[in-house]
Amino acid sequence: MRKPALRCCIQSCTAALVMLYSALALAQGGYFGTASINIDPTTPIMLSGYAARSGLSEATSVQEDIFAQAAVFGTGANASLLITVDSTGVPDNVINPLKQQLGATLGLAPERIVVSSTHSHSAPQLDGYLPNLFDPPLTPLKQQHVDQYTQLLSQKLEQVAIAAVNNSSPGHEFTWGNGSVGFAANRRGQAIAPVDDDLPVMVVRDSLGQVDSVITSYACHGTTLNAFDNVVSGDWPGYARDAIETMY
Repeated sequence: MRKPALRCCIQSCTAALVMLYSALALAQGGYFGTASINIDPTTPIMLSGYAARSGLSEATSVQEDIFAQAAVFGTGANASLLITVDSTGVPDNVINPLKQQLGATLGLAPERIVVSSTHSHSAPQLDGYLPNLFDPPLTPLKQQHVDQYTQLLSQKLEQVAIAAVNNSSPGHEFTWGNGSVGFAANRRGQAIAPVDDDLPVMVVRDSLGQVDSVITSYACHGTTLNAFDNVVSGDWPGYARDAIETMY
């Protein structure tokens, strides 16, 4: 683990948020709700993100807890739902049934539900995501653990979405702006390849004016940990989230 680089990532991200906080523009108010759920694996599991892990054993320890979080904007059939997952990526075979189930439970059209990932390269492998990542293919037991975790995650994504809707309340104010941080790098060479340093941020305040949620995104792979750091982790996005939640 390259700890100085990880510290630099978190400090750059949180410093940009502090500077941007006072410059956010008021947009509108309305209903809003959030929820979070732990998605740590309960069995040994192969981690996604690196083909070099093909010859490694399954990860058996959690360095940093991983989570799925949901945010709902609005109410009823006009609500929009954002779900984010500490994962390298969430495949369609998980997302499509989830949208159908949430549509039946919450009355939301599929296009009003978005599932995104933090793209940590130290999160569990999911069935259907990068099926050609490992060479040789996973043994039956390793694949069984991947299948079990995928099913567990699907259940937890439904739970966190419903919890966010149940936690929704009126009177929230939404503000947003765009900052910049400079730790992203392009693997093809900084001088010849594009890098996006934008840090878009939305801040949601409750009816008392207190910060309820901070929603942000940054175009940088979660690869502070390398292939041989074979432990479950949200990588820098997870640590940045921890720092932001501590700040607010």
